[in-house]
Amino acid sequence: MPRTRTPENTPRTLGLALSLWGLGIAAAGLSGAFSRFSPEELGGIALFAFVFATATAWLDRGVRAWLEAVSPRALFSFVIEADVLIALSAMLSAGLVEGSFLPALARFPLVLVGLFVVPVAATAHLVALARLLRVRKVPVQLTGRETTPFAAGRAQSAR
Repeated sequence: MPRTRTPENTPRTLGLALSLWGLGIAAAGLSGAFSRFSPEELGGIALFAFVFATATAWLDRGVRAWLEAVSPRALFSFVIEADVLIALSAMLSAGLVEGSFLPALARFPLVLVGLFVVPVAATAHLVALARLLRVRKVPVQLTGRETTPFAAGRAQSAR
């Protein structure tokens, strides 16, 4: 029996997973479930969310291929918008804080930022940075070898 690959819709799957994750964090934050955690435990959960999102972006072939297909303009605009969202929500939430700032991290506005927006934005920053640092190989017609674009330009100007 021939093996067939199951078709997948990566953008829809990723959107659904991110929506469920965000709704779960929002619901738990509104119900006060995170108020039982210490700030260190919340930091551990946020770190886990970041590591999980980053591992998904790098280890899942479908997600990685989809992220590679996203235009650089869309990727960098998402990164900028995520940064603006983090800054605005932190400023607006800071006005809602009564008393110490640390207990406010476990309440709704800030817990959503800390456990959802920041890990997703940090992963998007890593994806954007990897795209910026990627060196593509181009053939050099002078020698027939493949090299970096800088060396290719230098070899052609040396003629």
